[in-house]
Amino acid sequence: MAAQPIWNISVVDINGSGIGIVPSAYDWTITYQLNQPTITQFKVPITSDAATVLEPGSAYIKIYRRAVGSSTNTLVFYGPVWVVEEQGANSGVDMLSVTAMDAMVYLGKRFTTAVYSSYTDQGTIIKGIIDTTNSTDGDTGIRTTVGSVSVGITRKVDFSDAKLPILDVINQFGDALDGCDTWITPIEYASGKIGDLRCDDIRGSLQSDAVFGYGLRTVANCPAMSRNRNMDLVANDVTGYVDAIAQNWVDTNSVSSYRRLM
Repeated sequence: MAAQPIWNISVVDINGSGIGIVPSAYDWTITYQLNQPTITQFKVPITSDAATVLEPGSAYIKIYRRAVGSSTNTLVFYGPVWVVEEQGANSGVDMLSVTAMDAMVYLGKRFTTAVYSSYTDQGTIIKGIIDTTNSTDGDTGIRTTVGSVSVGITRKVDFSDAKLPILDVINQFGDALDGCDTWITPIEYASGKIGDLRCDDIRGSLQSDAVFGYGLRTVANCPAMSRNRNMDLVANDVTGYVDAIAQNWVDTNSVSSYRRLM
C-alpha cells in the first residue's frame, strides 16, 4: 500500500496554550460542510491521559497534516470541543467520543439586528455582522481582516426585528440563487483569533487531476470507501409546473429499463 500522510492531534486552551496531545485517538474523521462549521470527531480510551483534558467548551482541538515526503505540518483544523460522550462497553474498552467544531459554531449562538438599506456586497455584510458581535458581545475567534470576503453580489437586508443567529444569516445567503459560500480557514492563535473568515461566490475550485484510489494496484490514498446505489434518487418522467404552464421530460430508454418513475 502507498504511503499515507501523517496526522497529529493536540489539545490547547482558550489562549492557545498546549495542554496535551491525543496519540490514542481512533475512528477519527474530519467533515467539511457548506456554510456550516467544519467538524472533527474521534474516540479515545476513557482511561487515557487525553480524556482528562477534553472538556467541552474550554478545550480546543488542533489538527495538523503532513503530506507524504514533506517535513511541513499544515494546520487543517482548529476549534473548540463541543460534545463529549462517555460510552461504556459490556466488553472491550470504555471510550470517550469527542466532537469538535471550528469557530463558525459560535455564530449559531450570536445574533444580529443589522440593517443594510443600500445594496452591499454579501461578503461585506457577513464581515460587518461578525465585526459587530466581536466588538460588542466578545470575541468569536474569527478574524475578518485577512483573506477574501468579497463576493461581487450585492443585496439589502433588515434584521432589526428578526434578531437572527448569524449562522442563519450565512445559510440564508448561501441558499439564495445568487448566494455565496462562507467558511473559516484555521490559523495559528493570534490575539484571540483561531480562524480567518472567507466568503466567495463558490467555495473551492475544479481539480481536474484529482485521483482517489482504494485497494491493491491503485494509488491507495483512501484507507476506506463505500458505495451506495439507490433507486429512490432516480426519476425518468418529470413534470414541472409554473403557474398554469407545465413542462414534461421523459427518458424513454430509462423507462424501458426501470419502468416509469415519476
